[in-house]
Amino acid sequence: LCAEVRYTPAIVVDPQTTYQVDDFREIQERQRANVVVPAMEACQERASIALERVIKRTVDQVQEYTKMMETNDSIDAMVSKTKSLVAMKRERQERARGYKRIVEESQMLPNLVRLADLMLTEALVAMVQNSMDGLLHVMRHPDPKSKGVLSTTVQFAHELTTFTPDAKGVMRCINDAVVDKLVEAIGAMPRLVFMRAFTPLFEGLENHQGFEGTQSPMQVLTTHPNYTDARAEFSRFVESSFEKSVEYAEQFEDLRVVYKFGLSWNQEEYEQKPKDLPTFRADMRVQRNWVGDLDKMRLGGTVG
Repeated sequence: LCAEVRYTPAIVVDPQTTYQVDDFREIQERQRANVVVPAMEACQERASIALERVIKRTVDQVQEYTKMMETNDSIDAMVSKTKSLVAMKRERQERARGYKRIVEESQMLPNLVRLADLMLTEALVAMVQNSMDGLLHVMRHPDPKSKGVLSTTVQFAHELTTFTPDAKGVMRCINDAVVDKLVEAIGAMPRLVFMRAFTPLFEGLENHQGFEGTQSPMQVLTTHPNYTDARAEFSRFVESSFEKSVEYAEQFEDLRVVYKFGLSWNQEEYEQKPKDLPTFRADMRVQRNWVGDLDKMRLGGTVG
């Protein structure tokens, strides 16, 4: 059960696809709602059913052995005439050993539930960490047929060159809309050890209060070095990619004159202004050259 959760893809990314940030966010939201949360809930339900089955079988055995031990003397009296004292002694010892074993097993039931709770916690944490590592791998080692994982658009803005989305927008998508939502999802999962079905096992146990203080899956994940390192690596990679994007966009700086011309262009004024044929042809030649240059700017580039 835990292995199924551990290897559930909490973040899905096609190595050969370049995503718009909003599309990527929506894909991860659907994956979380339609795959991740149902997988976690199904695992917890199956684990709970399995635990309840073990607990019931153990309790039934305790009751059977208790009843058997209470009737030991009367049984021995009835069969004493047909069995030797050695055989009777051996049977009593076997029943006593069986009773002791099943009582000890019943006393370990609370620890069994705690162990299952910790194993499920580990699986949930591993699921998120594996998915974060998978996304990092695709970002660091893009498919040769891909133009990167996420795309941004370069634009002129007066004297500036802007990116939509910018580095902060990309990080909001990765951290807030993807990773943080996964953390919230595993944090919202009720823990096995505190489920109502298992409450009677812990009544009167002094150390159960101490177990309540153990970290939840969300706490284990967010304090784990692998998690904090992955988030830091996301930030470093995105910042580095945008630094390279700025350098890449410098090749379009000569086209800023076209952008500024577009801001001041007034077609009505141009049409009313008298001009001879050579002037008109010169204007058209400039605009044809600009069209060719702008076509180059429409092409995408892969950096980072």
